[in-house]
Amino acid sequence: MRLKMENLVVLTPPEQLAERLDKELATLPAHAAAAARDLVTRYQNYAMAEKLAYPTAAAPLVPEEGLTQLAELRALRETHFGREAARRLYGEEEAVTRRLLELMRDDPVPHASMEEKAMRAQARYDAERLAPKAASAGR
Repeated sequence: MRLKMENLVVLTPPEQLAERLDKELATLPAHAAAAARDLVTRYQNYAMAEKLAYPTAAAPLVPEEGLTQLAELRALRETHFGREAARRLYGEEEAVTRRLLELMRDDPVPHASMEEKAMRAQARYDAERLAPKAASAGR
């Protein structure tokens, strides 16, 4: 749902958004359409606030900066969507990002580049995800 909403807002020229939204929501009951419109408005406001908070797309220089930025984004999302809706919209993505940043922070090569740490973190994360499946397959 979030990706569809993001695509709708990002790929539709602002002057055409209302009409496109009307078409997308035409088959929904009135209360669901109103909730969807509210969510799109909240997303637009969130996206604007995010651009103001992070005007450049510069990657963090160290994992701790990434963790701080992730916490700030989470707070911004909760402000715009509410805690539960933010969790539903972004929770899984935040959990993966947090874990990767933690693995990068705990990298065994302290002076490695962020790119090297990211590659090792991804490999360790993938191994963590496969470990429970491998253990249950062996039973």
